[in-house]
Amino acid sequence: MTDLEASVDVAKVQAALSAVVTRLSAGVKAALDRAGAAHQRAMAQRFVPYGQRDPIQTRSGALRRSFGWAVRGSGLDSEMRVFSTGIPYARVQEEGGVIRPKNKRYLTVPLPDALTGAGVLKGGARLVPRGRKYETADGLPTFIFRSKRGNLLIGARAKNDTLRLLYVLKPEVRLKARLGFRETFDKITEPFLDAELAKAAREAVRA
Repeated sequence: MTDLEASVDVAKVQAALSAVVTRLSAGVKAALDRAGAAHQRAMAQRFVPYGQRDPIQTRSGALRRSFGWAVRGSGLDSEMRVFSTGIPYARVQEEGGVIRPKNKRYLTVPLPDALTGAGVLKGGARLVPRGRKYETADGLPTFIFRSKRGNLLIGARAKNDTLRLLYVLKPEVRLKARLGFRETFDKITEPFLDAELAKAAREAVRA
């Protein structure tokens, strides 16, 4: 074998390796994208319609829609981030904690009379200041009273004289850790990504 023939063989090997790296780079980026989408789907599936108990009831759906992913970098230096964005209470849902009012004495927690069947606050149930008191947005005077269990409630009298229980007043609300963002990544997303990367490596070498 001459020196010229050897150099041609090395060039072929280098070209083949370069092609493998190119295919692997594309496969890695695609695997990261698929894993990010899998994480988003898995998180969305943790939510149930309002009225059910487990795992997390959804009202407006804002928290469920807040999950996303992003793949950054290029080639084998690509990386994926999964996140929840735009929802300030996502962290306390993930880690648990205490929610307290910022500028008032009590939190106003809506009761069923103030919510639609989907758990969304009714527009007419919003509290509107009228002098030193409050009315509902649909014009009903409100009043505060204490229930037999000792809870402070905000009520209103409808025009047919029926009582509407709108809100319970709480100095704080304690939430358990229940979002499961990290748990979902560890148990679902990471194993899924490992399998996708192994598949990408096999296809890059085999092609």
